[in-house]
Amino acid sequence: MLVKYNGENKEYDSNINMFEIAKGISNSLAKKSVGAKVDGKNVDMSYVLDHDAEVEFIDIDSPEGEDIVRHSTAHLMAQAVLRLYPETKVTIGPVIENGFYYDFDPVEQFTEEDLEKIEAEMKRIVKENIKLEKYVLPRDEAIDYFRDVDKNKYKVEIVEGIPQGEQVSFYKQGDFTDLLGSSGLSQDSADASGFGSRL
Repeated sequence: MLVKYNGENKEYDSNINMFEIAKGISNSLAKKSVGAKVDGKNVDMSYVLDHDAEVEFIDIDSPEGEDIVRHSTAHLMAQAVLRLYPETKVTIGPVIENGFYYDFDPVEQFTEEDLEKIEAEMKRIVKENIKLEKYVLPRDEAIDYFRDVDKNKYKVEIVEGIPQGEQVSFYKQGDFTDLLGSSGLSQDSADASGFGSRL
């Protein structure tokens, strides 16, 4: 399989993920990359390449890289909240210009003390080194999941806004599952970039 990077072609075995491709170029590239592009399309570092392509890598300190880290951190925060306050309903957690936020519908409003607990739980989750998984479901199955399993009316409303016949992308990290809005960190790139040490 022929991979073009930075104007140069290199041979790789097929079915290799982006992290391994970056590592094959240089360890430093693998360490600082939190995402990639395959023929211009954004993918995460766990994406398995099985065809000739031109690739780029997204540096953790670039604007795109910062967005990926913020997106992943929003998911991490939601997971921490649900571990501590399992009756809370999560809605959306987008990246914004100077960070990110997540809308929650808690049983009781969060206090400053709660925020400290949430931050501590986020750090614990990072240390657990849980595998990140991504998968897709048909729209109707996604609605069933959020209605019957997750029991989250907000997510049902979001998925109902997706056109019929579309696939819905999910992100799963251990006991936490959410909609996947855009690329997040793969486990390899989180480990290599020292993501946990930045929290």
